[in-house]
Amino acid sequence: MSVTLKSLAAVPTWLTLQVVTIFIGWLPISRARSLGRFLGRCGWRWRRAERRRTCEQLRQLDPGLGQKTRQRIGKRCFEQMGETILELVSLAGKELDQLGSPPRRGGVAIEGLEEFRSKIAELRSDGRGVILISGHIGSWELAGSIVGREFPKDSLFLARRYLDAVEQNWVNGLRCRLGDRLVFQDESLLRSLRLLHGGGILAMLTDLDIKRMEGIHIPFLGKEAHTTTAPARLALKSAARLLPFFIIRDRHGYHIEVDRQIDPSLLTGSEEQQIREVTIEMNGAIERAIRRHPSQWPWMHSRWHSTPEIVERRKRARARPSLEGEAVEA
Repeated sequence: MSVTLKSLAAVPTWLTLQVVTIFIGWLPISRARSLGRFLGRCGWRWRRAERRRTCEQLRQLDPGLGQKTRQRIGKRCFEQMGETILELVSLAGKELDQLGSPPRRGGVAIEGLEEFRSKIAELRSDGRGVILISGHIGSWELAGSIVGREFPKDSLFLARRYLDAVEQNWVNGLRCRLGDRLVFQDESLLRSLRLLHGGGILAMLTDLDIKRMEGIHIPFLGKEAHTTTAPARLALKSAARLLPFFIIRDRHGYHIEVDRQIDPSLLTGSEEQQIREVTIEMNGAIERAIRRHPSQWPWMHSRWHSTPEIVERRKRARARPSLEGEAVEA
């Protein structure tokens, strides 16, 4: 399909997303949340494959969980996903002071911002950078927005690039309106490394199966999972500390939970041993947050899909030359 035809085919999608953005942005945040929960319940009912995967993977949380308990957690997980996404769209259509503590009336309250700001200032007091580790728990979109808003000049949020250009531009627009400063996973890490060398802040979501970044297989919720080593490698090269944090939904809005810092400079052993140890610590912090709030993590995601065999096959496919002499993307 030519570039022109592709552009024309994308017009209906673009128009739909613009209408949705305007409508959801006009709604009060409480209404957007309610609509998101409703859409999540629809997804739970209609997306049978994801529903089955959710219930099956919840066994990783506890093999003794009964079917009804897994269904209850799974349904709430779908509701939480819808709520978080529509809340993002709603907030992006409003002023920035709808977000934070204390926000304007009708905004989103996030408890613990002052303590979070103080902790980061403490870690940066000796000139070293900070890698903020988080996951798709609670509101990961608000996590990126808070980092960009609190540290607008010296922070970046590492995001994945969507395959669909229209979807990519739409999501980028929402995130940028909320204060995110983006760098993408498929770009060189040199920009991130320079930021950390200058004492800046890099935020990353590392809990999913990131296929486009190098990783290792380590335990995650009791089962080996392919996990990116980018945070550990960046930390070792820049002397940055890692700080796991999560923005968790509660009855009053959100609150920030911070796990213990990870300081690679305190480790011994070979570089690969240190990378493995940092990555295990990182996974451990995310796992603890998931166990505290199991309904706030996307159990429908195929987290354990990339087995060592699949990763190896993917590497061979990428390295195989095409007819044009270029690498083939798996």
